[in-house]
Amino acid sequence: MEDEVHPGKTASGLAEMSPAYFSLVMATGIVSLAAFLMGQRTLALILLYLNIVQYAALCVLYGVRAARYPRRFFGDMIAHSTGPGYFTAVAGTGVLASQVMIMCENLAVGTALWLLTGLLWVCLTYTILAALTVRREKPTLDKGINGGWLLAVVATQAVSVSSALLAARIGGPHRLGLNLLALSMWLWGGMLYIWLMAMIFYRY
Repeated sequence: MEDEVHPGKTASGLAEMSPAYFSLVMATGIVSLAAFLMGQRTLALILLYLNIVQYAALCVLYGVRAARYPRRFFGDMIAHSTGPGYFTAVAGTGVLASQVMIMCENLAVGTALWLLTGLLWVCLTYTILAALTVRREKPTLDKGINGGWLLAVVATQAVSVSSALLAARIGGPHRLGLNLLALSMWLWGGMLYIWLMAMIFYRY
């Protein structure tokens, strides 16, 4: 898909920015949580604050990219090779929500991030998968699917984990619903993993 780049000029780094950069938030959050659970509180908190800065910076960068290069931004979303990279935004938000709930015990911010995680999951899942399903020209299986598609599983499990953590911290009738959501998303992610791995192995 063509971008809003003037003839004779090369696309900027922002236009070429990978949709999968939220994996930085995922990785940092995982190490931070592991350090926290092992008693390394100082390291865990440093990585938490670093992750907050990284998350905010990436939100700004992707927002600017969507505004300046909308055709490139949304074009990547409906391409087989780059679309799954957007699922890192779901997983990164979910991991950050888990950090806030476990390490800071901030239920308000954790709930807000959990809601954003769910919203991103719904929007991206039904945008990316629906768009790739209905497009007329599709690549062959060996070119259309790769290991990056497993990010859809990671995103689904991020919703499951953050839902379970939130359920453990609230009372009342919402706890049962959140636990059901966590179980449903865990099962959904498991089946999605089986389907994707089957296609990946069939590809080889």
